[in-house]
Amino acid sequence: MADGDSDSDSSYVLLSDGNSVGSDSENYYVIVGKDDYMSADSGEDLTGGSQNELEKVVVDENHVSSDSENDQFCDSQQQLEKNGDDDSNASTDSNEDLSVERRNQLKKLVDYSSSDSDKDLLDCGGSLWNERRVATNEFHRYPCKRIGHVCGEDCYELSGEKKAEDNIDVNNVTMEYVLPFLPAKTLCRFRSVGKQWDEWITSPFFIHKQAYSFRNISGLFCQLPGEKPSFVSLNRAAYGIPNPSLNFLPEPVTVRTACNGLLCCESCDGENTYYICNPANKEWTVLPKAKPYHGHESVLALAFEPSVLDFEEHFQLVCAFSVPDELVICFDIYSSSSRSWKLSQTECCEINALHLKGHGIFLKGMVFWETHTGAILAFNLKEEQYGILPLPPHSGPLGVMAEMYGELCYILPVLEDYVYTLEIYGDMDMKLKRRIPLADGIFTDAYEELRALACVTDDVVIMLLGMNLIAYHVKAEKADIICEQPGIFSGYAGYLPYVNSLVHINHP
Repeated sequence: MADGDSDSDSSYVLLSDGNSVGSDSENYYVIVGKDDYMSADSGEDLTGGSQNELEKVVVDENHVSSDSENDQFCDSQQQLEKNGDDDSNASTDSNEDLSVERRNQLKKLVDYSSSDSDKDLLDCGGSLWNERRVATNEFHRYPCKRIGHVCGEDCYELSGEKKAEDNIDVNNVTMEYVLPFLPAKTLCRFRSVGKQWDEWITSPFFIHKQAYSFRNISGLFCQLPGEKPSFVSLNRAAYGIPNPSLNFLPEPVTVRTACNGLLCCESCDGENTYYICNPANKEWTVLPKAKPYHGHESVLALAFEPSVLDFEEHFQLVCAFSVPDELVICFDIYSSSSRSWKLSQTECCEINALHLKGHGIFLKGMVFWETHTGAILAFNLKEEQYGILPLPPHSGPLGVMAEMYGELCYILPVLEDYVYTLEIYGDMDMKLKRRIPLADGIFTDAYEELRALACVTDDVVIMLLGMNLIAYHVKAEKADIICEQPGIFSGYAGYLPYVNSLVHINHP
């Protein structure tokens, strides 16, 4: 602490009520400093006159000391030191009164900033500091708040935000933020815009970005028994593939399952040869032979989820097959990461799941198959565990499992009083969630059978009414005929939803 006659720029005085004398009250401190903003109405400097009376007081927890020159503090300070040496005398009435009075004075000195008058300040001896202002360090008295500089031109850069440029290249913005959300057929046409667009659309980075960004169902692959596969586009101007019959594969195949732009096809010779292909770019790969024979009644599920962090596109193929002379279902899993098959140790012994049908659906790390006994077999790929889910009571060949509102659901057409209604079932117990009346007049022909095929979005459902493929818009209550099937056996065909993606397939 500097003396009052020191050469330092500021003088400070530390005052306390002296808790070291055995009082139960709290310590009160104030730091009084000499700065440029300290002033006195009489023009007297704080370091002179009255300041000499408060020259230096040092207080700590165990000792109170005073300079001999402070006459104002003499009597009271001697009493405090006496009380500090003898705790038994600290409880006397006179000392308690003095201690309370001093604490009240120190409180007023600390809280001087809230006083309306400068004349309320008292010195430690009880005398009034007339018309004298005392300045203290007020920084710690402010409430907690952020202190920063005034933003200038570089404010956006400092905060992590990029300031918009005056001249924005619309071409670059379109290439980066618009093209990844377009289907493969449209992108193939846009390659002719220029060399820059062609190099960008064919680059591996853009192909990976488009496979992750574009997830809309673009059409349905359908195939009659013994016939070549065909493709029905939901919008011929936007969606399409160059070779719907898949003639680029080395042998005739049957389309078994699909997931996010990839198709899984099986050879027609019964040898369980599987091909994974993308019909949009004609890329394909053949899987190695599995050790166990899957048989003709096996069901498949393709699991492919594009990841923004994983640049290489990995997929899994799950085959559920029954073992001859044993009432169990086994799971054989192929991984593109290891390029090998793995027979899971999990075996399903549920009687309701012994006879599976159709193609599997992959959703959130799970694959699902419908059974002939009114149940759903669910298999967790990570944990390699299975479960059994119920189906609605009236489920059958007219209903279909699909993804709606991000969850697994079951869509079932119901005919009541010559009016068709779509019933949507969901949750783990497959309870009725919603009824959608088909208000369009195209559904008034009750003699034609209505079959649900897939859910394109939460608002569009694809159905087969007789030989007409129909897209029904729920909010608009409007039906559009997508295609008129020429064959009378179209109701027996298998329909697989397909995404028009540019996803790249790594050949072995």
